[in-house]
Amino acid sequence: LMFTNVTDSIEDNMLHTFELFNMDLEADLAILSACNTGSGKLVSGEGVIGLAKGFSYAGVQNVIMSYWQVDDHSTSTLMSYYYEELAAGHGKSDALRLAKLRFLDSATPNKSHPFFWGGFVLVGDNHPVVRKGISPLVFLISFLLVAITFYLFKRRFA
Repeated sequence: LMFTNVTDSIEDNMLHTFELFNMDLEADLAILSACNTGSGKLVSGEGVIGLAKGFSYAGVQNVIMSYWQVDDHSTSTLMSYYYEELAAGHGKSDALRLAKLRFLDSATPNKSHPFFWGGFVLVGDNHPVVRKGISPLVFLISFLLVAITFYLFKRRFA
């Protein structure tokens, strides 16, 4: 992956698969929506070594990848649908299936060919993506501390 075409003497601003093998990423899902992100080099005894496997080795539990040259406009539409389905609370594979169905419902006859939507697959589980937010207990304790502080402050200066 190239992040910018500006290089310096230390960093080339590119993320290589071999660099992923040394990373510790705590992510539930990586979406690799570029072309051929599911491809790589076939290594005997290891299978296909590419970006998707690199993210998996780095600790990403689930990866969505593409198996061929995907159409940019179709990918953009499909991924928008996918994010909406994830936000609605669907599991990762269910959200991908629903996004593909929505794509087909809105596609022209030419764009309904699997070439435009079928290249994306999920490797991983179907659990919904859980947003990490403030837990109710932490919120309650914080609220109580603020309320007690306000009460003591008001009582002292009233």
